[in-house]
Amino acid sequence: MTEINILGSCVLRDAFRIASEKKINDDSYYTINKFYQFSNPFVYTQKKPKYMLNIEDLAEFEVSNFFKKCVVGDYNKTNLHDICNDGNGWFLFDLAEFRFDVGKIQDRGEDIYVTFTNKFVEMYSYLYPDRDINDYVKKTDISIESCYEAIDILMELVLERYGQNVIMVNDYLSYQFYNNETNFYYTDNEAYSLKVNRFLSKLYNYVKNSYSTVKIVEMPKLLVGSLTHKWGKDRLHFLDDYYIYLYRQIDSIIRYSKNHYTKEETDAYFSNLYKGVIQSAQLEVLKKERSRRVIEKNNLSEWNVIKSNKNFFDKDNCILHCYDGYIILYKDVKIDLDNTYSGNITFSVVATTLATDVTNLYIQIGSRTENGDYVVAKSDCVQIEKKPIRKSISIDLKRIKDGNAVIRLYANESCDVLLMTECLEYSEIFLEEV
Repeated sequence: MTEINILGSCVLRDAFRIASEKKINDDSYYTINKFYQFSNPFVYTQKKPKYMLNIEDLAEFEVSNFFKKCVVGDYNKTNLHDICNDGNGWFLFDLAEFRFDVGKIQDRGEDIYVTFTNKFVEMYSYLYPDRDINDYVKKTDISIESCYEAIDILMELVLERYGQNVIMVNDYLSYQFYNNETNFYYTDNEAYSLKVNRFLSKLYNYVKNSYSTVKIVEMPKLLVGSLTHKWGKDRLHFLDDYYIYLYRQIDSIIRYSKNHYTKEETDAYFSNLYKGVIQSAQLEVLKKERSRRVIEKNNLSEWNVIKSNKNFFDKDNCILHCYDGYIILYKDVKIDLDNTYSGNITFSVVATTLATDVTNLYIQIGSRTENGDYVVAKSDCVQIEKKPIRKSISIDLKRIKDGNAVIRLYANESCDVLLMTECLEYSEIFLEEV
C-alpha cells in the first residue's frame, strides 16, 4: 500500500475521496496517512512558540477532531514537522492556503503567527470568551519575498524526507459555480479569485523554476465550482470531473512517472465541459423562466449620487470620476411580485475604464428598510477594463425585503469609468402547488 501525506487544501484529499466513490481507484493501493489544511505556508514554516496549545484544552470545543488538529498544528507549528518526521511514501501539496490572512499574537514576550481562518477565530473565542480578538490578534501583510522564503523552508524539509516522491498541484480559485441538480450557473466575485490566482501563479512558478525534482500537476484553467459539493460551496470545491482528472494525473505519476493526460487533451476536455455547463444552464433558464425588465437601459442620468471630496458623476456623459475617497451611484426600485412566484434578481452594467488599464468597481444589490437604511444583500468587486465589458450580479428575490430593492455602483479608488448601459431584471419561476 502506498502512503500519501498531504499538506494543503481539501482539493488534494477530495481527489482520492471522489475517485473511491466513483470506483476509479483501487482502495487497497493508496492510504492517506497524514493530512493537514487551513494553514498558510508562511505560518507553518515559522518557529514553534514557547507556550504551545494543548488539544485537550479544546475537549468541549464543538468542532471535529480534524479541525482541532489542524488549528492546533497551525498554532504550534507542528503540522509540517509531523508530516516530515512521521511520513513515508509520497508528499502531496499545493500553495492555495497562502490565500488565508496571517495574524500575529503577542504572547508572553514573543510574536506568534497564526492562519486567520474562521476555525481559528472560533477556537480563540472559545479559549478567551472575554476578549475581542481584534485587540489581540493583528492581521499582518506578508511580502512575496517572505512567501518565497517560506517555500524554501518547506522544500528543504520535504525533499530531505521524501526525495523524488514530491508532487505539487497547481490549483486555483474558481469564481464560476454550477448546480448539476437544478442546472443553475452563476459567477461570484470574479475580481477576488483572479487577484488570488495571479498571486498563486507566481508562487507555483517559483517552485517550478527553483526545484526541478518536484513533480507538477497543472489544474485546468477553466475551473467550475460545484454547488452540490459534499462540503458545500467554496472556491476550491469543484465539479467531480476536476477531481477525477487530478487523481488520474497523480496516480500516473506515482505508478508510471508520467502524467496521464497531455496538456492538449486536458485543455480540450475542460474547454468542452465549461462550454457545456454554460450552454446547458442557459437553455434551462430559457425553458423555465420568463424575465421582465424592471429598469430600462440608458437611464443612469437619473441615478442618485453619494460622494466624498471632489469626486463627481458626469450625468451628461455617464462618466464616474473618483479621485480620492469614494463615490456611490444608487437607485431605489420597487419590485411587486405575487407570493406564488420566486426567482432571481439580476443587475448588469456595461462599462469601460478611460484612464488606467484596469480598475475595480463594486456592484451591489440590497434592500431599503422601513426607517430608510440601506442593507447590502450582495456585493461583488469586478474588474473594469479598457474594452467595454458587461458585469452582473444575481441574488434570490427572497433576500429583497418587502420588494424594496436598491442597486448601487461603488468606487473607492482613483478611476474614470464610462458607464454605457445598465439593466435590472428579475425572473419569475412559478412554484407548483403540492
